[in-house]
Amino acid sequence: MKKIKIICIWIGGVILTIGLACITMPFVMVYPFLYIEYTFNPECTPGLMEDIIRTKPETIYDIEDRLYKNSIAIRTPHLGAPDFQDYQEYLERGTAMYIAEGKLNAPSIHWNHDKEQACAVKYIKSYETRTAWGRAKANMGDLTDRTTYYFLFDRRFRILGWLKEEE
Repeated sequence: MKKIKIICIWIGGVILTIGLACITMPFVMVYPFLYIEYTFNPECTPGLMEDIIRTKPETIYDIEDRLYKNSIAIRTPHLGAPDFQDYQEYLERGTAMYIAEGKLNAPSIHWNHDKEQACAVKYIKSYETRTAWGRAKANMGDLTDRTTYYFLFDRRFRILGWLKEEE
């Protein structure tokens, strides 16, 4: 009787262990695979954005050509495009929000040509970047590990300066 009791306890323990492994395995295994996927497929990482800034792009189109050269993304419409007016209104709404947050008065703005041109800023566009590990965590629900770059443009979409904000 004692041996049967021990065998039943062992069988129950094995069944419980297998059940817990089947339940928790997907969560444990997802992190490494997502990290590997994002390491081999860097789309918008802080390192890529720093490389783009080092090349000193002149317009919004220069940034997006470098940023999206290997992916299919919705690009910024050019001046004569039919949806340009909608995009312009979208940028104006975002710019008003960023100005209300005080982004234009931030002391860490890197101005092009070494002079402050805050009065000439017409649009502010943000690009959110994440490291490979940050993107893997974001897919699991942790949205804190990101770096946001804000670019300041004049009315012709020439870059006046940029601001980096880490969260």
